[in-house]
Amino acid sequence: MQLIFEQGPKKPPSEAHSLSFRFTRNCPWNKCIYCPVYKGKKFSRRSLKEIKQDIDNVAWALDDIRAKHESIAGQGRSRYPKWNQCLDQYRLVSSWLYQERRTVFIEDADSMIMKTKDLIEALKYIKSKVPGVKRIAMYARSNTLRRKSLGELQEIRGAGLGRLHVGLESGSNQVLELVRKGCTAEQHVQAGKKVLQSGITLSVYVMPGLGGRRLSREHAMETARVLNEMNPHIVRLRNLQVFSGTELDKMIKQGYFQPLSKDEVKQEYKLFLSLYPFIFNICRT
Repeated sequence: MQLIFEQGPKKPPSEAHSLSFRFTRNCPWNKCIYCPVYKGKKFSRRSLKEIKQDIDNVAWALDDIRAKHESIAGQGRSRYPKWNQCLDQYRLVSSWLYQERRTVFIEDADSMIMKTKDLIEALKYIKSKVPGVKRIAMYARSNTLRRKSLGELQEIRGAGLGRLHVGLESGSNQVLELVRKGCTAEQHVQAGKKVLQSGITLSVYVMPGLGGRRLSREHAMETARVLNEMNPHIVRLRNLQVFSGTELDKMIKQGYFQPLSKDEVKQEYKLFLSLYPFIFNICRT
């Protein structure tokens, strides 16, 4: 059997060892000026048939690996084989099984945009075909989450989704408009509170430096305000990176955006942390 299952281009660092399934391709928004990942690529939804075929292929590989492991263990060896002569995807499945973390990540940028009934069916199919999964996570945009009812999110949680990764980036409406996030601070709060009420773990991303010099103080203060109001389970801080060819890169070269120095980033951190005291919630990865 030829093992084929689609993989997307990006997942959070905390999901680096998760087994990935691609429910949608690319990003339905794709206008943020700092993000290079999906530029020039069209968003599309994969069919349930395609998704289930990927899950079936992974389930087959898991069964095959377990059978070979039992044979190896019978010869006095206890580790899963590395499958150096097999497809890369086969090695991904083997590595996931060996590490025993049993987490799954749904790609790409906003698979929450799927019809709720289709998303629920796909999540349940993973649980039925891939035994031992401890947590399923995915990316989602606040605007998409805002359009889901609380009842829908609770059903999605019941189908197996345990964690959502959301790019808050900033709590400042000025910064959000500047970077074309396509979402307001209030919409972030509405979506976050609904996720928390549904019982799904909420992990949000904040980008120090995103306001540049002009909006640094505004960015720090308003982001702290929004986080205090939202109260997510996890806050991940990831400093602004400027990628060549992005709209942000062009704005810097044209003098419309002034990035912070290292010392200025530190000052922004200090102001932010003085206003958002829940340091135990913060991860730097």
